[in-house]
Amino acid sequence: LPIGLFDMFIHVAIVKTHKGEDLTEVSRQVLKWILLPTMPLLIIILLFPSEILAFLFHKTYVKDFGVTQILAISYFILSFSWVAERILAAKNKKLLRVASNYLFASMFIILSLIFALAPRSSAEPNEVGSLASIALAYLISSMLDASGKFILVVTKAKVFFIGMDHMKILGTGLLAGFVAYLLFPNNPLLFLPFFLFLYFAILWIIRIIRTKNLYDLRSNNETIEQ
Repeated sequence: LPIGLFDMFIHVAIVKTHKGEDLTEVSRQVLKWILLPTMPLLIIILLFPSEILAFLFHKTYVKDFGVTQILAISYFILSFSWVAERILAAKNKKLLRVASNYLFASMFIILSLIFALAPRSSAEPNEVGSLASIALAYLISSMLDASGKFILVVTKAKVFFIGMDHMKILGTGLLAGFVAYLLFPNNPLLFLPFFLFLYFAILWIIRIIRTKNLYDLRSNNETIEQ
């Protein structure tokens, strides 16, 4: 879903840029539709990493669930970076886009080496410690990358793509996850349907999700075809 929305967004953003139109509203819509499914996925992976990985892969491949949780947070943060990167591309800020990507890669490599060479407890397996170090380096790099790209988009592209709807989605996910986990702390089969129902019900009540939003996405897709 994010990849499909990103592909649609870059074309819409380029068309609007050529027409001299503002990208704020369309970029906020795209980010909203990316957060809607990724927020509950993040909560589910954070709370039940062992069950998720055991379902997707054989249990013998699971080494450390903490690494999975760290990577889930990292990829969620990178959703903001990917939106910002496509805004820079649409605004023809190619140098800034490439420089920020190289900076992100450099930070990740440097932090990985620093954490990997740091002394660890003898009780900690080397393989697990190395994976955790790399995952932590990726998380920190992702946070810095998202912050840097956000500043570039706001200052250079003049687009503020984060709005109140996104904060409501984040808050709703945390609230629904907290309530569902209180009721079903050790039962993912009961937690999952209740959490998803509560999550989307609250979003519907506070008018984040509406049928009109689907028409907005369809109209943007028609803009691409034109």
